[in-house]
Amino acid sequence: SDTATDTSSDTSSSDSGSTTGGADECAGVCGALGCGDCPDNASVNIPGNYSINSTEVRNSDYSSFLDVAFTPEFLAGWLPAECDWKVNFTPDDWPANPAVNAPVTDVDWCDAWAYCEWSGQQLCGKIGGDPALLTDLQNPATNQWYKACTGGGVKNYPYGLNYMAAACNGVDAGLGQIIDVGTLLTCVGGYAGIYDMSGNVWEWENACNTDPMVAVEDQDCRQRGGSFYSNGPTLRCGIDSVRPRNFRNNNLGIRCCDMP
Repeated sequence: SDTATDTSSDTSSSDSGSTTGGADECAGVCGALGCGDCPDNASVNIPGNYSINSTEVRNSDYSSFLDVAFTPEFLAGWLPAECDWKVNFTPDDWPANPAVNAPVTDVDWCDAWAYCEWSGQQLCGKIGGDPALLTDLQNPATNQWYKACTGGGVKNYPYGLNYMAAACNGVDAGLGQIIDVGTLLTCVGGYAGIYDMSGNVWEWENACNTDPMVAVEDQDCRQRGGSFYSNGPTLRCGIDSVRPRNFRNNNLGIRCCDMP
């Protein structure tokens, strides 16, 4: 089976702090009273009646989410049971003035789920809106992220069938760092208007192990697309890579999907 190789250092961290407190607390999604303005990131409509973000979620988008104080009651009933351990959505090493157009990183699966839901979207999973199965890796008829990356199952990489070393921000491109979203114009596809589905940063997917014998925060969830650390085989749309739900790293971020 497809397995991912990535030279990044896999260092996870615990969560701390609080997301609640203060006046005008939020009990809904962006645009609602106290819930902040909705991000202006564009989405691309995909055949099959859903859409996907044109780019990875930017620091500026995520900053708007962090500015929101949720009521404790809403937060407790809003997050999925698998995220009961969450008390804070602030990424590790979050700077005072993050680069606004760089992709947000150092976020765990619950951070990604919460951001997408707050923004009126959802973490990409099964076409139709449910979570995808971990076994549903390379099926464009059922998997939102994979269908978008492959142009409906006809490509191995978002830009085509064959690997192009400089097309996307992987290790062979020689950039050696995260770049602003949507700026590498050769890294477009599988549908027009979608950028960086290969390389730059991995992207969480709503596809997780549900083994009751494993603590929920340690259950594996899929990450998609590879990062600037990744080699050619790892940058394929169909690469199989998982990390624990509470995992955070400097090459792992977010992209959201939405139903119309």
